[in-house]
Amino acid sequence: MSDERPIRNRVLAPSGQRSITSLLKNLSESELERLAVEIILQNRRYLQHAQALFDRLQAGVPDQAAEQDGEHLRHDYHLALINLNGHHEVVGTLIDALGYVPDVPGEPLQDARIQKSGDPLANGRNWPR
Repeated sequence: MSDERPIRNRVLAPSGQRSITSLLKNLSESELERLAVEIILQNRRYLQHAQALFDRLQAGVPDQAAEQDGEHLRHDYHLALINLNGHHEVVGTLIDALGYVPDVPGEPLQDARIQKSGDPLANGRNWPR
């Protein structure tokens, strides 16, 4: 049975959520909504990055010389999944604090960098901003 209370009202929230919640507790609804929109957009970039890495993995490694590149790609993919999973916790905490899911402009695939390259992080950064 799931605890339906907002995370800020739970007695035993995980420590990461408690610290995020403490950062959010004095913010106005408009500030929380603005943060939520940005965090959701960022989460979309994380998701697209993980998907781009998965697609590259599915394409396979063409020869043995590229096997080391394949190992790096698998490492990057696992790291992307870990970051995405952790970021989901942040999204959930922010939505709990706000009390609703705000309207978020655009669709995940409308980012120009994704349309051009298939990878939202093609600008050379390791992770989305």
